[in-house]
Amino acid sequence: MLGWTAAPVLTSLMLVPYIVLHSCLSGLSFIRLETPMNNITTSLGQTAELFCRVSGNPPPTVRWLKNDAPVVQEPRRVSFRSTPYGSRLRIRNLDTTDTGYFQCVATNTQGTVSTTGVLFVKFGKHVLKKTC
Repeated sequence: MLGWTAAPVLTSLMLVPYIVLHSCLSGLSFIRLETPMNNITTSLGQTAELFCRVSGNPPPTVRWLKNDAPVVQEPRRVSFRSTPYGSRLRIRNLDTTDTGYFQCVATNTQGTVSTTGVLFVKFGKHVLKKTC
C-alpha cells in the first residue's frame, strides 16, 4: 500500500512516500538460492547425496545436470526428488565414471537460480569428504 507521511526538512514539511509491508509475506513472489552446493570426494561403491537448497514462491521446479547434460535416473542407483528445502540427488554404488560437475537449476515465474558442485569418485579407501 502506498501512503504519505510528513517528515521535517529544516523548518518545513515534505511529503515522503512509504510502503506498508503486510505481515503475511506469502503473496510475494521470489526465488532464492539458500546455500551453494558442496563438493564431494568419495570412493568406489559408496553413496553420494547432493543437495539443492532453494526456495521460492511459487515453488521452483528443479532440474539436475551432470557436465551440462540432464541427469538420467536409473532405478535403485541414480535418483532425485523434491524436498522441503529444494531437491536431493542420490547416486548409489558410485563408479569413477560418476565423477563430474553437477548443477541444479531452479526455476519459477521470478527467474532462475543455480549452483554447481563437483563429485569426485576415487579408487581406494571409503572416504566421504565434503568441501565448500
